[in-house]
Amino acid sequence: MSDTASKNKISVQVSIEHLKEKFDEVLKLSNMWLQLAGDKNQYENIGRNKEIENKIKSITSRFIGLVSDVQDGAQRLKELNREFSN
Repeated sequence: MSDTASKNKISVQVSIEHLKEKFDEVLKLSNMWLQLAGDKNQYENIGRNKEIENKIKSITSRFIGLVSDVQDGAQRLKELNREFSN
């Protein structure tokens, strides 16, 4: 395998591993969000509503950041695909 092909293979592997990590985190945050949304309804009358609402907002912000990371990773894979096609 040539040096270029070897470097490209490693780059693809790193990009895919990065995306896997981000998707795992997306799933984790999604599950946390769902749990907190349920808790918010459950605790509405107990006064923890604002605390849970703030946690939901924080998770949503992290989720949006992850979406950006995943989009960046997908773009990198597109670029690598073009390199392989040439």
